[in-house]
Amino acid sequence: MKSKYEMAIHYQQKFEEYLLTHSLTNHIKPKKFIQILKEHLNIIQFHEIDNDCFVDLRNPCIVVLGDSVSGGHFEMIDEQKMIIAQDLQDSYVDKLQYLLHQQFPLTVINMINSALAGDNIKGMYKRLTRDVIMYQPDLVIINASLNWSKNRGTLDQYQYYYEQVIQRILRETQAEIILLTPNQAVANDLDINLKERVDIVRKMAAQYQLSLVDIYKMWNDVVNEHDLISTLSNKENHPTPLGHTYIAEAIMQIFKEDL
Repeated sequence: MKSKYEMAIHYQQKFEEYLLTHSLTNHIKPKKFIQILKEHLNIIQFHEIDNDCFVDLRNPCIVVLGDSVSGGHFEMIDEQKMIIAQDLQDSYVDKLQYLLHQQFPLTVINMINSALAGDNIKGMYKRLTRDVIMYQPDLVIINASLNWSKNRGTLDQYQYYYEQVIQRILRETQAEIILLTPNQAVANDLDINLKERVDIVRKMAAQYQLSLVDIYKMWNDVVNEHDLISTLSNKENHPTPLGHTYIAEAIMQIFKEDL
């Protein structure tokens, strides 16, 4: 079910101009994964099918760990039945896979979307084995700053679970990690201290020397606070389809040779 909402044309222009003139990364690249993308050409010859070594071949694998934004959720269609417009093809996850294929056209990339609407970093930690580690990915993208409130815990607890997720991925897989800060969201009693959580994500990227894409900075720099809801399909925290495009393009800065 596709979203019916799109952001105003003047904000489309602002986002596009901003992406052309600003770097949103911390210039730490997932070098091993980029090398895999450059060199990957797993084509099995017919005579190799009976050779046991062919089972070691695999396509590069990305797992995205996140919430409803990563899951491609948009506006509410029916509040009573909790029906939300959802279209994975309009999510930044699928758009990123397409852009990566454009950049590395000989590489087939397995993109596993392990996002769960309404989830937060504590829930992601609890399901980490099933939804991330079991895939033994080459790259994990974490977008886990929304859906946190006082009744879910303190900022220290948020940081604790975030750090535990990072440590387990580094310890139990060979994956590199990209951390995303979130798009800007409308402040409410159920989701407070977003800026402070964004600062924690930035701190974790620096502490563990992980790639960072600062989507929050882009949203803050481009969108006036009083116009924020015009860039959100649910008027709260879900970007419009074009917003997802800009998130995907921001992530692609990491994979561009000239940055």
